[in-house]
Amino acid sequence: MLAGGVMFDWNSWHTVVPMVLGAVGLVLFILYSKYIATQPLIRGSIFSTSTGMVGYLGTFMHGIIVWSLLYYLPLYYELAKDMSPTETGVAVFPLTFTTAPAAVVVGLIIAKTGKYRPSVVCIPPILGHYPLIL
Repeated sequence: MLAGGVMFDWNSWHTVVPMVLGAVGLVLFILYSKYIATQPLIRGSIFSTSTGMVGYLGTFMHGIIVWSLLYYLPLYYELAKDMSPTETGVAVFPLTFTTAPAAVVVGLIIAKTGKYRPSVVCIPPILGHYPLIL
């Protein structure tokens, strides 16, 4: 996929075939896990409650947002803002410094109270990701 639009056109077989194979492989993995495997890698029952679904969706969205920011912000600062690599590191530091401690705090709260629903509902608006999930 990294070669799409750079080394090969987006409609080139070099770009399309790996994406199609990846999608087919993912569907086959899900079907195998659901219908054939005696001990599936991921149990289907974890997706049976709405709280679980919202939690996994929130985790997925948070991962996409954080990794996208960690990848593109340094490029933006260096190319668009003409910052040096050191200045870029200082500019990205608040994002990298707050993510892990926040995860530890939420994990401790869940371990202490035994309830995870408040973190699923309350944390996204606090972190400012709530508008991005909508």
